[in-house]
Amino acid sequence: MENLLKNLEELRERVKKTTELLKLEGQRSELQGLERQMEAPDFWQDQDVAKAVSQQAADLREEIGKWDGLLKKITELEEFIAIAQKEEGVDDSLTSEFHSRYDDLTKEFNTLEFLVLL
Repeated sequence: MENLLKNLEELRERVKKTTELLKLEGQRSELQGLERQMEAPDFWQDQDVAKAVSQQAADLREEIGKWDGLLKKITELEEFIAIAQKEEGVDDSLTSEFHSRYDDLTKEFNTLEFLVLL
């Protein structure tokens, strides 16, 4: 289990480094600005601009959500493992499930990372 926790920590660091390269915090700020713009009473007066701004906000929300979701799943798996370790005798099926989830998270990261490179 310790090896799995170490692998999860390494995966978390890889995800964090990738989000830094993507300037995800800057994207969050940009999204907040777009959302403020969309709250303006006259936002829909120019529908073409409004649609473009709305689409840009939706795209940012989706991108940010993918990476936040992945980090959340990593945290949840770490917490499940910590709880299981406190219990007496973690059985093989549970250990196998944890490894399977880790593999899924790694695949998800690799897919997201690949899409960034396109």
